[in-house]
Amino acid sequence: MSKKTINILSGIFVLLLAVFIWPTLSEFIGERLGSNKGQSLVSVGADVVNKVVITQGVETVTLEKKDTVWRVGEYEVDGEKITSLLTGLADIETKQIVSRNKENHSQYMVDETGGLTVTISHDGNDTTIIVGKSGSAAGTYYIRKKDSDDVYLAEGALRNEITATDRVWIDKTLVKAEKDKIVKVEVTGAQTFTLEKKDSTWKRNEKGSETELTSDQADPILASLSSLSGYDIGTDDEKKTFDSAKQKITVRVFTEGTDTPQEFTAVKIEQDYLAKRTDRTAIVKISATSVDSLL
Repeated sequence: MSKKTINILSGIFVLLLAVFIWPTLSEFIGERLGSNKGQSLVSVGADVVNKVVITQGVETVTLEKKDTVWRVGEYEVDGEKITSLLTGLADIETKQIVSRNKENHSQYMVDETGGLTVTISHDGNDTTIIVGKSGSAAGTYYIRKKDSDDVYLAEGALRNEITATDRVWIDKTLVKAEKDKIVKVEVTGAQTFTLEKKDSTWKRNEKGSETELTSDQADPILASLSSLSGYDIGTDDEKKTFDSAKQKITVRVFTEGTDTPQEFTAVKIEQDYLAKRTDRTAIVKISATSVDSLL
């Protein structure tokens, strides 16, 4: 092998090595330079945020608080997800600054084309951050404010909690209740019956005939209803199928200490059900296995 070829291959090797070790090296350099650890990028409380816009590539999702309800388009936002997002934004923990050079933004995926842009609206003001790729250590990622060239290494779960896909944010909850607090379940449709807890024993009443349920029969039903959610949003065609269906099943779940039940309506389609909670807009899909014990 000629000396020239060896030099070329050596140059390629050094270049590839630099690409792979640069993130780790930059973190090391950041630590040595004194690195603004604990820098606050989003100095705003979750209670005053009224809109969050997330953009990644061609996808954009807008989460907006209207009155007291967070919405994405016409749908309600999942309460746990928006709370986790706002908490994560307020608790961004920067470990060190790794670059002040704009030319390095793409390296960390904090440029506007490669990163995930998050704009937080509050008190008539906007704060925009760009979340980049993961760092070399678990739970770390790169981040910068849009109006600054400074790139930070941050730590936390924020990067895993943000997405520009709207259907992820939609509330798909049908029933949420403590298993031990459920006292009665009413089912109406092709089959109409009631399950009711009487003196710590569950009984099924159908057409005036009452039978006692064993714990093996009652427990799967209660476990399913204690946290029943859809796994996806129905397509436009599936929404039409739901609206036009003649055979629907309505389920009402009563809990201890409340007079108003949690209620949803379901329609069987192939191996799944389409379902809609009475006080929600979204039509969601639930697997038949999650409600087979009841329906």
